[in-house]
Amino acid sequence: MVRTPTLWEETAALMGGVAALPEDVSALEALAADLPPDAASLLKGFTNPHYVKMSIVGLKIFNTALTSILERRAQGKKVAFYCFNFPRELLDAMDMAPVCTEAAGIIPVLALGCEQYIDAPINAGLPDSICGGHKASVGMIIEEAEMKPDVIINAGPGSCDPNAKLHEWMAETWEVPIFNLDAPYYHDERSFQYYRREFRRMVEGLEGVTGQKVDYDRLREILENSNEQVELYWEIQELKKAKPYPLSNIYCVLVELMKYIWSGRPEAVEYFKIARDTAKDLVAKGEGAFPNQRARTLWTYSGVYFDMELFRWLEQVGVAFVQDCFGWYPDKVIDTSSIDTMIEGLADRTLNQPMTRQHKGAWDGPAGWAEDMMFLSKELDIDACIYSGNLACKQTWGCLRLITDKLKNELGIPTLRLETDILDKRITPGSVIKEQIEEFISTLG
Repeated sequence: MVRTPTLWEETAALMGGVAALPEDVSALEALAADLPPDAASLLKGFTNPHYVKMSIVGLKIFNTALTSILERRAQGKKVAFYCFNFPRELLDAMDMAPVCTEAAGIIPVLALGCEQYIDAPINAGLPDSICGGHKASVGMIIEEAEMKPDVIINAGPGSCDPNAKLHEWMAETWEVPIFNLDAPYYHDERSFQYYRREFRRMVEGLEGVTGQKVDYDRLREILENSNEQVELYWEIQELKKAKPYPLSNIYCVLVELMKYIWSGRPEAVEYFKIARDTAKDLVAKGEGAFPNQRARTLWTYSGVYFDMELFRWLEQVGVAFVQDCFGWYPDKVIDTSSIDTMIEGLADRTLNQPMTRQHKGAWDGPAGWAEDMMFLSKELDIDACIYSGNLACKQTWGCLRLITDKLKNELGIPTLRLETDILDKRITPGSVIKEQIEEFISTLG
């Protein structure tokens, strides 16, 4: 009897085909024309002619990451589920198979559009108010026994309640150990000291439960790559200030996925170098990544990920996706001279991850949502903000009006409010979102 490929295996096969393409926009467009609608939409988001090389490298990394996890699992490596705001570098240094819970669902559903995986957790009794990214990941496990974890690491408590509770549910359902990192309410030195102790406790517990020790020589090597990514990221942040805007809109999405699924690997460094070099070349020529630019936008929360073609469409109507909250990484280079400095550096980075940084405490506190959005709006000379209101994210809906009023009253920047889900296109279809954005941009003058 022939075994039906799992969704991950199907996605890896699709990405393998993309990885074999020449670095030419016509090749991407030709492949997209032969694919089902969801897969075609995914590829069309990557067709900015200036950034085809960057896009192909990013798609190759999707393929490499997926096949690496499948290979490691086949080799008997421990599978570790971790949420997106946890540094995968540590798990790589423990020779595990790290699986970012959100990316595990988002990448295959983007490629193959399998809404039944989003529905499966609801049918299993979970509330429909949780995030589509989480529902897809759990749904694949429920429906296909795709990849059950040996251990779960959760950095969500304090910043994302649905994230935290869903990881607890997975741990209870599959009877696997879970480590919860408790984020402090404040963002001062005392808070960082507390979180460093939490992080050390987690590392010790993880080693004890899995029997896998941290290879600190390997961690040092990984962090050297990760540090290079950080330096390149900051170079690109400076290039973002140029007018016309010199980056493809898809850059922001790929930055997030580099952090979630492949941070600390040489291929991710290559991605950042290509993005940096392409942007520098355009700035030197006085050109933008796309013509007729009308507005520089800051997305004050996440993007809309179920329709990747949206990012290319924004370029075609002259809208720059300059920054979003999920792509804001105020990271520092980690001192790799000792075990202590490496662990402390990883802990500090984790506390500064998106959502953990902005939503663990008061909306207007130090390093809070308001402070970061105000800073980015001024630093990047933003014309308009867009809030993509994921239905599960009560912590942002609850203070949205306070943020939008502050941006409008102090900086004169208006905000468009979208009601959507990051992954489930049935909540608000892409066509409706495009209409809302077009109408909003037309009011800017």
